[in-house]
Amino acid sequence: MLQTMHDHMKGIVTVVLFGLLAVVFIFWGINRDVVSSGTFAIKVNDRIFTPDEVRRAYQSQLADMQRQFPGELPAAFQNQIRENVVEGYIENELLLQRTTKLHYRVGMEDVTRLFQSRPVFQVDGKFNLERAKAILQANRTTTAQWERQARESMQITQLQSGLVESQFVTPGELARSARLELEQREMSYAIVPAARFVAAIAPTDADVNAFYEAHKGEFLTDETATVEYVELKRDDVAAQQAVTEDDLRKYYEENKDRYNQKEKRRARHILVAVARPEDDATALKKATGLYEKLKGGADFAALARQSSDDVTTQTTGGDLDWREAGGLEAPVDSAIFAMQVNELHAPVKSRFGYHILRLDGVQPAKQQTFAEVRADIDREYREKAGEREFGERQEKLADLAFSGTGGDLKSIASALKLEIRTIPGFSRTKGGGALGDNKSIIEAAFSDDVLNGSNSEPKELAPGDVIVLRSSAHKPAVARPVAEVKDSILVRLRNEGAVKEAQAAGDALVAKLTAGAVWDQALADLKLQPTPRAYVPRTDKALPPDLRTALFAVPRPNPGQVVYRSVQVNDGDTAVFAFSGVRDGASDEAADQRSGRLRELAARLGNGDLAAYTKDLEKSATIERNTKTLE
Repeated sequence: MLQTMHDHMKGIVTVVLFGLLAVVFIFWGINRDVVSSGTFAIKVNDRIFTPDEVRRAYQSQLADMQRQFPGELPAAFQNQIRENVVEGYIENELLLQRTTKLHYRVGMEDVTRLFQSRPVFQVDGKFNLERAKAILQANRTTTAQWERQARESMQITQLQSGLVESQFVTPGELARSARLELEQREMSYAIVPAARFVAAIAPTDADVNAFYEAHKGEFLTDETATVEYVELKRDDVAAQQAVTEDDLRKYYEENKDRYNQKEKRRARHILVAVARPEDDATALKKATGLYEKLKGGADFAALARQSSDDVTTQTTGGDLDWREAGGLEAPVDSAIFAMQVNELHAPVKSRFGYHILRLDGVQPAKQQTFAEVRADIDREYREKAGEREFGERQEKLADLAFSGTGGDLKSIASALKLEIRTIPGFSRTKGGGALGDNKSIIEAAFSDDVLNGSNSEPKELAPGDVIVLRSSAHKPAVARPVAEVKDSILVRLRNEGAVKEAQAAGDALVAKLTAGAVWDQALADLKLQPTPRAYVPRTDKALPPDLRTALFAVPRPNPGQVVYRSVQVNDGDTAVFAFSGVRDGASDEAADQRSGRLRELAARLGNGDLAAYTKDLEKSATIERNTKTLE
């Protein structure tokens, strides 16, 4: 299990940059409007990433790993995922800033095509606008935000593709790769199981006591405290705001310009693509013929489904949805906003080809009334008023926490009208209650100041959610009596002794074989069953991973020579193997295999160039990592 996870982790950086970030950035979007100073997780030049957005990406990747590897992931594995997410953000932002500086651009049609091709936005395999809007709204993302992030991601992909796909492989490199990666090694092996020796290991009381003294820190009771805290939440403050109708009307009048609804138009189009300049005349002729069919009464939607080259609108009959001016290619946009409802427009040329257009509807520009936007105004007003008051209360909370009240929460609760909550048995290792296992909260609860009776400084549970805590009782960790942990120590001593015995037996067997003993007979003497001698490739998944690594690390034997080695496998067993020959990778691969190898090697070299490119960008950038905010 751990070895599988380790092998999987080797590719995590690439997965994060080209997989995770594509999902997080392109699908849900990232908050590129955050530019203020304050708490941050990452800074890349003048771009700030908040702990909350990076934490969401980390949690997404962690959840994906947990689906693949059920059960609790080791802490080291979780830390590696967190580090890779942070580095992925940095690499992504460096590439985005470089492509922006180099004036890379992505057309709206490409973004629309991507948007409508997302399976999550489809129903029965077809794009569904209402489903897309509902999903985006549920995730607090607008279409404009999604499109912006998609454009930026595709912009980065242009640079990545240029670096990766421009790589080439020489015939010599391809041949060496085939020889090395397709190499097979002849071997046989047997397992010396550690379990065979467990019964013979008999630790004495002195052994148990010595182990206990050497590892006493591993046999402690759980340190706990009774934690009391008050919690200040921005949402609660906003909900408590007293708002009058006059307040809302005044807000409406002060922000009236924001409620000017611009004119929107809904059109359909049929695209006849022009892939090469020499195809222009043919495309125009086809577009003109389609236009004449429409003038003759042909159904626009049906003809679009049949003949349009725009795959993103083809299934919806060429529907371009409601759009404000400026949302499409300039020639197309200009034509649509000059047409009358139900008017057909002769072929219009854009950089994608010729568009035949029909205007289906117009939503005139208008001033939205107070009644129409009252619900939005009420929400905005409460949020802004709550934000201001939350900031003021947060400052007061900090002042009171460090004032002469010492460790008293009653005066804080009274002044800010907050409830004092209590969590008995709050653990140093697991936390507890509504505070969960938040590491920064656990550190605060068990800090010297708090354990000595002082209030903590305000600690953020989540954006807009702050607590001050104190400890009213403390139960330090103490060593458990040796008698209480003797059984677990005996198990560990027996297992560790058995592993050493298995290793010693394996080493002795290798020495005996190297001295001239016969393989089958030497194994039979120890009642070990060898595997049949066979050639195995580097990719053989049947071999224990550590055994496979050891086999391909041994220098090639001379003709007729057999090399014997031992290696620990399976978390304690010892494998003894006989290595007797090598077959170089075949140079006469089938054409499809050779082509696949060529692509794989070129991609590997190209990814190396991309990594070097981003490292060079990093050298000239100002980067700060504040990963403590993610713990």
